[in-house]
Amino acid sequence: MDVSIRFSPSGRSVRVPAGTTLLEAIRRTGASGVILNISGLDVMDVREFESLRRTLHMAEIMGARCILTGAQPGVVAALIDLDTDVDGLETALTVEHAMALLEPSPEQAPDDEEGAEDDDERSTADGVPDDAGTDDRTAGNG
Repeated sequence: MDVSIRFSPSGRSVRVPAGTTLLEAIRRTGASGVILNISGLDVMDVREFESLRRTLHMAEIMGARCILTGAQPGVVAALIDLDTDVDGLETALTVEHAMALLEPSPEQAPDDEEGAEDDDERSTADGVPDDAGTDDRTAGNG
C-alpha cells in the first residue's frame, strides 16, 4: 500500500513508506493532502476498512484532505454488500485523478492578485457587495 503526501504550498508530493506513521508524516511535513492507494489489495474485510477509515479521519482532523484510490471492484462490492459505512469517504479511480483533485483551483491560488482586485471593486467600504444594495433598492422601489 502506497501513501502519497502532498506538501503545501509548494505542491510537491512524496511517497511515505508503509512503516512510517502517516500522522507523524503529516505533522512533520505540514501536508495538506494524503492519497492512499489501495490498488494492490484484492481483499479487505470490514475490520480492516474501519481501521483504514479511522486513520483517514485522524489525518483529516490534522488538516489533510484524504483521498482513497485504486479500490478493486471486488473490494468495493464486498464492502457495499456488507453494508459498510462509506459516507463522506473521498475516492478517485487513480492516483493521477486524486492528484488533480488536490490541485488548487485558480481562485484558491495565493498569487491571484487579479481576483483580489475584482473582489475589492465590487465591495463597498463596509464590505457589503455593491450589487446587494442595488437589488434591495430595486425591490423596494418596485
